Amino acid sequence: GDIQGTQQSGVMELRLANLAKDVAILQAARDTVQELLTEDPELSSEKNALLKFHFEKKKKQRTDWSKIS
Repeated sequence: GDIQGTQQSGVMELRLANLAKDVAILQAARDTVQELLTEDPELSSEKNALLKFHFEKKKKQRTDWSKIS
């Protein structure tokens, strides 16, 4: 389908967490991210360089969904 238009068809390959089944891994991920950002909020350390690069790349590719009609 046309994800940026009004016509939709087919199946999107989007996987969502199951909040009932995945609570432990979601909590562990949340705790890890909170710890990482408390330690390095700007992701400026060398060990977080790849993560920062990934987020900056995704930010540039972001679609402004408010402009879709």
